[in-house]
Amino acid sequence: MSPETRRLRLVDDLGSQLDVRLGDTLLLCYQYGHDRQIPFIHPLHTRSGRLISLDQPYDHLWHHGLFFSWPNVNGFNFWETSKKYEGRRGRIFHERFLDQGVGSEEVSFRSANRWVTETGVHLLDDTRCFRIHGCTDQIWRLDFQIELVGNEQPLTFGCVPPYHGLSFRPQRSLDRGTLLNSDGGTAQVGTRGVAARWCVLAGQLDDPPAPVGLAMLDHPSNFRHPSSFFTMLMPDKPFSFLAVSPCFHEPYAVPAGTPLRLRYRVLIFDGPVNPASIESEWQSYAREED
Repeated sequence: MSPETRRLRLVDDLGSQLDVRLGDTLLLCYQYGHDRQIPFIHPLHTRSGRLISLDQPYDHLWHHGLFFSWPNVNGFNFWETSKKYEGRRGRIFHERFLDQGVGSEEVSFRSANRWVTETGVHLLDDTRCFRIHGCTDQIWRLDFQIELVGNEQPLTFGCVPPYHGLSFRPQRSLDRGTLLNSDGGTAQVGTRGVAARWCVLAGQLDDPPAPVGLAMLDHPSNFRHPSSFFTMLMPDKPFSFLAVSPCFHEPYAVPAGTPLRLRYRVLIFDGPVNPASIESEWQSYAREED
């Protein structure tokens, strides 16, 4: 890549969205406007500019590309917007950016967010950090860190339903894709609710056909590492989904004033899945400290 096409930039549409661009290529758009239910990333592109994320599909209007949310925190649902949860729903509000950084080969931004129930209860706050780096011709890396702390009260992160945490809803063409985890588990049956160091969802995009994928890597410092993953890949119904869900099997209680910290690396790549390369990436990531 030439120096110009290698240059990472942050472009902020104040009050609405923050774009990350590599040269002329839009890598991601962080949507943080208050008209959104939660902050999220969409569109999400590979290095070659291929769109891989899906926002508000008709079957699940609360799925937003790459996002972090939870459907059961102290009994409140910060995930679904369906009327069946009326009175127990919640929203995550972006409050402000704490900092933004642009380096020679990486960019980063950090934000403060407030979780509020529809009954007006300020339940918790989070601080999340995004670092975009390691861009090559075929892959780029997104490091995501989040710290959640209750607003003067203990928190229980529920396991019913089992989907939660850092989540990815891909383009429809990837509904015909594949799932693979660090222990060789494949398809939904071999990856759903299974603890693993990493899990990847990959497939073939249409128009024109091209192999792409997204992998989520669980850092060893996270509670219950290696984490369980929530996956969906349904051959009889177009639907694919990938989430790191550490409370898949049981809830997790956090005392009042105690922060819950989580760290993940997301790999977005063009080309076929290379399990050995993803494992090598995880080994390198596992050695990194705060």
